[in-house]
Amino acid sequence: MSALEIQRLRASAIARELVERSPASSIACIFAGGSLGRGEVWCAEIAGLLEVYSDVDLYVVVGNETAFASVRAAAAAITAAPVTGVRFLRAPDVGVYSRADLLAQPARPGTIDLSVNHVLLHGDP
Repeated sequence: MSALEIQRLRASAIARELVERSPASSIACIFAGGSLGRGEVWCAEIAGLLEVYSDVDLYVVVGNETAFASVRAAAAAITAAPVTGVRFLRAPDVGVYSRADLLAQPARPGTIDLSVNHVLLHGDP
């Protein structure tokens, strides 16, 4: 399995855990941006172990703003499961946004290409 496939599976597992930990119907969508959204993963094999240097940048859009605190707490409690033979050197970076907050993000390398380069993991595209 490629490092990109491993990273996509990791992002999907984190998204599932986040949905399970959050109040029902509180999350409109979850998508990955950054290097995973562009289909890139920085990694190297060191002594038979795959070291993944890229993090997972997750964007969580809350459909119901009254659930913000609960969804943020769920995001803080995420426990990305280990993968045999793989060492992830960076923790997932999870941002929780309303639709308006997401649209108001400044143009920067992490946000400028989100409309084109992202991976939908849950919910409304």
